[in-house]
Amino acid sequence: MACGPVPRYFFHIVNDNFASDDKHGFDLPSLEAASLQARKTIGAIIADELGQGSSNIPVSVRIRNEAGETVANLTVHTRVVASESPFAD
Repeated sequence: MACGPVPRYFFHIVNDNFASDDKHGFDLPSLEAASLQARKTIGAIIADELGQGSSNIPVSVRIRNEAGETVANLTVHTRVVASESPFAD
């Protein structure tokens, strides 16, 4: 069974501390797989930022195809709210 070429997706990442423009891309079977990879990347960035003591973490991942078209944009903004009481709202 012959399959077509696997699409290449490029991930452009931006948050308050850095911007990364993906020049190499990743061969992934579908946009759904690319979106899952973007979610994993966002999770890793948030975990790293939390580990460094950040409490306000915006992260955006724009996914482009080989033609340079934006096919998805995932944005997450995480804010840590600390309280003196563990039962405070």
